[in-house]
Amino acid sequence: MLNVLIVEDEVLLAMELESEVEASGCKVSGFAADSKEAIALIQSARPDMAFVDIHLLDGPTGIDVGKRLAAEGIPYVFVS
Repeated sequence: MLNVLIVEDEVLLAMELESEVEASGCKVSGFAADSKEAIALIQSARPDMAFVDIHLLDGPTGIDVGKRLAAEGIPYVFVS
């Protein structure tokens, strides 16, 4: 089963994305609303892939999260 990290600061959008991820047979390994939470989850949850919003609670830091995911060899998709 694919473990997916959701990096999204809008709660309703994160919940909708969670529903879609689970409906596709995957598991949500964690949620993050800012880059600091996301980076911590990348290390602790070791997701197989991630959906990342570009504009998070701490600004347009989703790009930095994407760079960290790429450095770890974890595929990701920007959602905005």
